Amino acid sequence: MSRFALEADKQTQQQGKTQDFELADWLDQRKYLYYVYGLGNTHMKTVLIFRHAKSDWSEEFPDDHERPLASRGRKAARVMGRFLRVIDQMPDAVVTSSATRAATTATLAAKAGKWKCPIRVADELYACAPDDILKEIRSQPDSVDTALVTAHEPSCSEAISLFVGGARVRFPTAAIARLDFPVNGWKDCAYGHAQLIWLATPALVEELV
Repeated sequence: MSRFALEADKQTQQQGKTQDFELADWLDQRKYLYYVYGLGNTHMKTVLIFRHAKSDWSEEFPDDHERPLASRGRKAARVMGRFLRVIDQMPDAVVTSSATRAATTATLAAKAGKWKCPIRVADELYACAPDDILKEIRSQPDSVDTALVTAHEPSCSEAISLFVGGARVRFPTAAIARLDFPVNGWKDCAYGHAQLIWLATPALVEELV
């Protein structure tokens, strides 16, 4: 059965250790947030970091920005979109890199998962640094509770590491990581303040969708 490698708490993250939780148990019981934060914490903002799906390297593209998705990448994007719908964690807003492969990943995922949220394209997320991802997160209106950011490597894994206060993250194409910030508003999000709740790849979740 597929498993998520979920960080149990910040101390465990910093030690580079993980605990395995059965995905089915987590989905059925919906108790994992209580495990992480305890009862009574009602203020939360959730970020979903989404690496673009596999791009097409079968031909030479003079402009890397315009490189499209491979057929495998298009399939993976749809799988991840449906996955978020299955676990009832669809975003309220999406911001994506303007690169063709990233924007297409976000669009295909949203369509397959029937997300009902706006998708905004940001040039700043192409060839970006973690600070650019943080800036986009902080710019979200507080009416949004879950924001999804579609970007590139190594920016995605570097940002995740900084958000949780230090971790080694392997982040393959079309992976999504969920990060929870115990804050009232997006402007309060900062490095070292998030919990990594789960990290999923198409290979792990395809059987669920």
